[in-house]
Amino acid sequence: ANAECRSYVFELAGGVWSEQAILTPTGGLAQLFHSEFGQAVAVDGDTIVVGAPRAYPVIGGTEGLAYVFEPLNGVWTKVAEFGVAAPQVHPHAGASVSISKSIIVIGAPDDPPLGAQAGRVLVARKRYCCWDQYFDFLANDGAPGDQFGSAVANDGSFIASGAKFRDESSTDCGAVYTGACVITTVDHCTAKVNSLGCTPHIGNVG
Repeated sequence: ANAECRSYVFELAGGVWSEQAILTPTGGLAQLFHSEFGQAVAVDGDTIVVGAPRAYPVIGGTEGLAYVFEPLNGVWTKVAEFGVAAPQVHPHAGASVSISKSIIVIGAPDDPPLGAQAGRVLVARKRYCCWDQYFDFLANDGAPGDQFGSAVANDGSFIASGAKFRDESSTDCGAVYTGACVITTVDHCTAKVNSLGCTPHIGNVG
């Protein structure tokens, strides 16, 4: 519900869906006003990710956030938020979100490092009790207008990202990029890329 900055949580019990909570972003007016909170949502167990592609961080950063909510003492509570580090302009992180196991993938389809609206995909993970944003992907053949990150999916180790306006066999026909990320016990990620070429940019996110 974009105008009121809300997302609704429903639970199935006894064959009946019932409303359990209303989620809202937190922060100043820059975060809340026309944030499009709820444009994208994803759920895995007791973790909910909500995209707000026009929200701003309270301190620094650029347009677009993904909020992570978990139940604490029976109350759904924001435990993390992620976005593209400055100085990028209007990347609209949170336009798409995905969560599986301990991995969250966030699309920022208008991020301009490879040209206007070329796009970027952010990856966050849960280590022990906390979520942290630890690397991001750019398409190594990305071009302006591709909107890489317009749709994202993952299964905890394998990531797929749509670039809905990618020029392939025809103009704006679209493409899907895939790659696998092997999470180890140490603080790094090893990326494997397929023939479409999805290149990891480790350490780009501040």
